[in-house]
Amino acid sequence: MFTVKEFLEFAHSVQNRKWKTLKQNKGFTYFVDLEKQKIVLTLESNPNKPKPVSKSELEKFCNIFNDKQSFKTTDYPNSFTKVYFLAIADLYCKRQGFKASTPEKLELINSFEEAFENAQIFSKVGEFKDSQAFKTLGQFYHWYYFPEIDVFAPRKFIRYKRQTVQEYDGRGLGGDSSASNLASFFRIVDEDSKEFKLLKTKLDAFLNGLGKTASVKKGGIYVPFDCDTNDINEVDSNTVYKEGTVKQILVNAYERNVNARKACLQEHGYNCSVCSFDFEKMYGDLGKEFIHVHHEVDISTIGDEYEVDPVKDLKPVCPNCHAMLHKTRPAMKIEKLKKLINKSS
Repeated sequence: MFTVKEFLEFAHSVQNRKWKTLKQNKGFTYFVDLEKQKIVLTLESNPNKPKPVSKSELEKFCNIFNDKQSFKTTDYPNSFTKVYFLAIADLYCKRQGFKASTPEKLELINSFEEAFENAQIFSKVGEFKDSQAFKTLGQFYHWYYFPEIDVFAPRKFIRYKRQTVQEYDGRGLGGDSSASNLASFFRIVDEDSKEFKLLKTKLDAFLNGLGKTASVKKGGIYVPFDCDTNDINEVDSNTVYKEGTVKQILVNAYERNVNARKACLQEHGYNCSVCSFDFEKMYGDLGKEFIHVHHEVDISTIGDEYEVDPVKDLKPVCPNCHAMLHKTRPAMKIEKLKKLINKSS
């Protein structure tokens, strides 16, 4: 399955993710020292006491995992590190397409990042034509669109933890419980809207390309709360686009990027940078951590080698201010809109 070196290299490449243990959802972070071949764990419940893990303990874990290929904690020695290493191993297996015995209990996802990860995995469904997921493509009625990666994925796949295309078996918890956890991050698209027609066309193209037909009459199409029609771009490879058009598409992608958004909000918080509106203060838990992210760099200055700086280039803004910023081309500067608000008030 993997050597200690391969495990460490993979862990190092994904160490900046928001990590949770598989069963109890305990938060943790870690740092990988590739030179010394060791990991230092920091638990969310005890952030001031990082715990270094010996190389021998890591070797023991890898040997057992390679032998049993199991995510059952009872298959491993009584060590506090196993639940954290299993979380990393879980992502490694999903990325590599490996199968391992997973817990039978279905668990709902808790974050947009988990839904996003599942959507990325589902995007490769065409590579596994013998899988249940592929065979039942025409039987999914609730489709979720992820504009950042231009991917559709069905509710029944993205709503649960630790999904793989190969092992998907169609099981579910039933009822509306599956929808409730996704309702925190997505909205249903009005069937009579231009947005729906555009998305349905894209969904049809995706499924028709796999020899399947889309059916959403019993369900619907869903998008992230901060997605609007302007975020949905159909880029035809046979069309030559003006520089500004292509760059505007890139700007939209920067604003939707999960990792960039996370870094931006860690630095700037969730209050609007223009009007200071606080969704959590106004709406309580319903508004907690809800905000748009706006890309401030003038698109005319973006070159081929440009990389977004989420702290300097991205700012949190409420949907109203975000719409006003994009009323002009290029987008209005935040400071200018703030002055307009102050002047009108």
